[in-house]
Amino acid sequence: METTMNFFERLGFDMNTEGSKRRSLRGSINILVAVIAISMTAYHLYTALFGTPEWLIHRPLHVCFFLTLGFMIFKVNTKKDTGFKIVLDALLSLISVFIYVYLLANFQRFSEYQFMISKLTMLDYVVIVATFLLILEMTRRTTGMALVVVA
Repeated sequence: METTMNFFERLGFDMNTEGSKRRSLRGSINILVAVIAISMTAYHLYTALFGTPEWLIHRPLHVCFFLTLGFMIFKVNTKKDTGFKIVLDALLSLISVFIYVYLLANFQRFSEYQFMISKLTMLDYVVIVATFLLILEMTRRTTGMALVVVA
């Protein structure tokens, strides 16, 4: 147990923050979060100057950026972080990236989709439900349960 905590502390997670929704990051994980945030800013500045790409590329990428950053920055609850919670958040970040990659890989099929005519696969439904659940979880972490209940 002690070696697991040391591993996460060496990565840059402060395991002793309690009472805050946000993680206190430092070291390599802080650099990773900064690189993702700067990339997101550069992408949005680029689209502001040169126009947005196809909506099926732009909107999911926007959501992917925010979900990935959100799961790295915001904790599950205000209690102390554990190794399990950090691994869970890393997994949720990777799932949000997978969803975007899945949408890119199936871009042609989704762009030609016609309601009630085209068929969705089971994996399409899984991705749709996972996306809604990830967004609701991030909403809960950032704004609280009130907005999730209203949604």
